[in-house]
Order: sequence, then structure tokens, then C-alpha cells
Amino acid sequence: MELSPDGPAKEEEIECRPGEFRRVRHTLTTPAGVFTAITWHPTDSPDYHWEKRYISTLDDLEAITHASHSPRPFDAIKLQAEARSHVGEDAFLVTGVPHPFGALVRNTDQETVYSWLALEPDRIHRFLEIQVRQIVAELQAFRAIREPQYFVQTGLEMAIPPWMGPTQFDEFIVPHDSQIYAQIHRMNGKLRHHCHGNCMNFLVKMADMGIDGLEPLEPPPQGNVILSEAKRLVGDRMLLCGNITSPQFIFMTPDEVDQQVRQACVDAKAGGGFVLRTTGGDGGFWNTPDPERVLRNNEQMIASWLKYGQY
Repeated sequence: MELSPDGPAKEEEIECRPGEFRRVRHTLTTPAGVFTAITWHPTDSPDYHWEKRYISTLDDLEAITHASHSPRPFDAIKLQAEARSHVGEDAFLVTGVPHPFGALVRNTDQETVYSWLALEPDRIHRFLEIQVRQIVAELQAFRAIREPQYFVQTGLEMAIPPWMGPTQFDEFIVPHDSQIYAQIHRMNGKLRHHCHGNCMNFLVKMADMGIDGLEPLEPPPQGNVILSEAKRLVGDRMLLCGNITSPQFIFMTPDEVDQQVRQACVDAKAGGGFVLRTTGGDGGFWNTPDPERVLRNNEQMIASWLKYGQY
């Protein structure tokens, strides 16, 4: 779901306490109306906290639902050519696809949106149906491209425990998301989904929906994925990516990295269909006090992959 602002978000500092924090109001002016959010920024960290998100009331939800959702015109062939001009012919191009439910949750106050699943299910379904219809229509533009198309999506981590259980997943996620993946497959495309957290018990559902690859397969305690079991359950149906724990990189020794890579290869490399990677794209660099150690561990991960990942 895109709020599709007419221009960039307007930012306004509404409170500043030097040495402590500052608060910023963000205003989006869109065809569906004006939406505001507030973020809280601690002085000693690049991170921030959402104090208020853009969608806070049913009126906000209804305004977006009833706005125009005509497919946005774009030339997929031209976009691909522009991308190639930047990265070259050898690059692996991947197109991002919005995830209707994930985007709704990230733009809505969480206590509010999850209560709507129980109190306003018809409104949620109507919203999701409209978003899916627009996404499927826009994907049609990629049919003009003859080479294989690859897509990536994120959002399902907001639709699994502790946020949602299997019953709600089956009601609000499966029927809507499956339409997107079916359209991608009709174009001979494939989709990889980025889903942190406790997705172990949802792997079969995700494969059944049509997801072709899943990352980052977080093991305990960040998630609950047991890589060897994931390989057994869906390894012949989905590309499995990840399982090397990023949060531990700032503490691990090179020997511990080597052990993790070795075990991941034992668990998942048989028959192919496994991509070794950390569970966070930054490999542990984000806000670490010891970047040199993280760099050494990433170098060790590559060396260990070369040692254990050969066929």
C-alpha cells in the first residue's frame, strides 16, 4: 500500500530537548487526504521510535480504501534499461512488490490495526482486495519483458506470532497474497519474501501460497527456524536464504562463525536451493561498537563458505 504523496513528506520539528531527544511531525499530502505521523529521535542513537503513524482512525482507513486505485502507468522495459545502465549487464535485477497487509501495519498504530482484525474484518478485507487488485494490474507491465523476472517482498513478519496466529493468517493473508504470486508465476517470474521472526510453523503455508524463496530464516532466540527441519519441509519447493545470526556477530569469534557456517551447510546445502547469508543485511555493522571485529567475522563467513559450501 502506497500513500502516493503528491510531493515529499513535510517534516517539522515540534519538540527538542538537547542531549535527550527530539520529536518530528511528518505530513503527507495525498489524493486520499492529508496524513500525519510523529517520530521520536533519541540524541545518542540513529534509531527512532514511531509515536504516531500515518493511519490512526477508521476514517483514515476508509479514505485510503475509497481513493482512486487506478494502476499507475509505467514502462517496465524502460525502467529495466535504466537499471541496466547503472549496474551493468551482469547484475541480478530484482523488483520490489508492495505487501498489502505488511504496509498497512507499518503505516498504522499497531494496537489499532490488530484490533481491527477482530472488530472490523470486512473493512480490512475490502482494503486488502483493492490493494491486491492494483498490484496485480501493475504487474502486467512486466509481461512485456522477455527475460525472467525476479521480485522481492517484505511484510509477512507482521502476520505471524506474536502478532497473528494460523487462523488469522489463513483468513487475511492467504487469499489475498496468493493472487499476487499467481500473477507473478503467470509471467514465469519468481518471488522471494523477507520475513524475520517465528515463521517456522508457516513455511508450508508460504510455499502453498506461491512464495518461491524465503529469508532470513532466523534461528532461536531471534526467531524459531530450525534450518534442517525447514530444508526437510520445503527445501524442494522454496529457495532458503540466511540462518547465520547477525545480532551475535559483534560477540562471536571467527571459530564460532566457522561452526555456524559449517552447520548451515550440513543442514541445507544438499541438492542446492540454499543461499548462505546473515539474518540481517548489514551483517551486524549497524551501530556496533567494534566494526573491525564484525568485518573479520564477515571475512571468516566467506572463507568458511568457500570451505564447506563446495559441491
